[in-house]
Amino acid sequence: MVRDYPGGVEAVALRLGKPWQTLDKELRAAPGYKLGIREACAIGQLCAEAGTPSAAAYATSVASHCRWT
Repeated sequence: MVRDYPGGVEAVALRLGKPWQTLDKELRAAPGYKLGIREACAIGQLCAEAGTPSAAAYATSVASHCRWT
């Protein structure tokens, strides 16, 4: 989702108020870094507002994991 957002990781990180390097590590699940559910939802909202093709990817993944799809 983040990679589809205009400006990519750097732009999303700026919108979230964090360094892009930190967000990049969270997205890659680097040791010691974890993306929280609130930030994942915020990223989904940003992507939906921008009309990116993968805007629903997080919601779809959660629904699939919970067997709602």
